[in-house]
Amino acid sequence: MQPHHNHDHTSDTANGQRKAFVADQEYDHIERNTLETCRVFFVSFNQPETQFWMHAYRFCESVYSKTHGAAISQATLSMLNAMRYARPHTFNFTDPRCSRCSQYITPEERYLIDSFRHIRHQRLQQAQMTAMLLCEGKDPSAFLSSAKILSDHLVSVVDTAQSGKACLYNS
Repeated sequence: MQPHHNHDHTSDTANGQRKAFVADQEYDHIERNTLETCRVFFVSFNQPETQFWMHAYRFCESVYSKTHGAAISQATLSMLNAMRYARPHTFNFTDPRCSRCSQYITPEERYLIDSFRHIRHQRLQQAQMTAMLLCEGKDPSAFLSSAKILSDHLVSVVDTAQSGKACLYNS
């Protein structure tokens, strides 16, 4: 895991491409909350001494209820671990603790959430294709299975989830 957090808040990348904004991705509140949860876990993977993973559980409990939050956090963690085991290279992420940086989404984060989104909407061919990009050509089947488990958890609690964007650090 590698944070994409160089405090360069310009709208262009070093190679001249436009940075992508989370708001431009047309993600619903479930997908934005999943991205937020993933980012918190990524910080913990990158800096284990922070025990930042506890914030992911707290966040999910605040969004989905104490009853369902821990299961959703665990399912998210399982999905991320499946992705990490399949992926041979570093995963770039945006640090959720920086309000300006967290407005952007890295290509890797986009593949992750797009794969999850396709699973949620039962677009399995698109999910497979995006997951192959995410896993850099390696077998994404464990990741896709884990994403389906997370999706199933979320379907069962969607009525209790808060609508709109919920952020751990940014309003």
